[in-house]
Amino acid sequence: MSDPGAPGENTGMHDLQPDLLCSPAPTGTGQRVLVIASDRRFRAVAATLLTRRGYAVAVAERGEDIVDLARRVRAEVVVIDAGHSLTVAARQAAQLDVLRPRVGVVTVSGEAGSALAAMPVLPKWTSFDDMYAAIDRVGAAVGRGVEP
Repeated sequence: MSDPGAPGENTGMHDLQPDLLCSPAPTGTGQRVLVIASDRRFRAVAATLLTRRGYAVAVAERGEDIVDLARRVRAEVVVIDAGHSLTVAARQAAQLDVLRPRVGVVTVSGEAGSALAAMPVLPKWTSFDDMYAAIDRVGAAVGRGVEP
């Protein structure tokens, strides 16, 4: 019996493979979003809800090769789950600065009140409407060549 929360099982979400993105809903923004999270449940929920909202979504468990992952899926926005380390998330976000065109970054964390001065962090398990708004905001800013 398959695990309904397993990647690709009834979620509309796929673990990252070369050139694999979920199809966006016809009414969505169509922005390509890469979700990097070690939390399997968050990957599944985020991918499902973002896909329903119309984003093209790819997911990865680890972000060691974040620049390569973002290039392979042509991500416009990368959502990074900071997990237990904002420092690692900040390093990953900084690595994305080499990409052209620029890539927007949205950071989430399960730790209440988490943030670094240069990197605002959204609470992971509150409203996904806040995540949609952040993705749209940073995606639009990067598209206009403005610092998000």
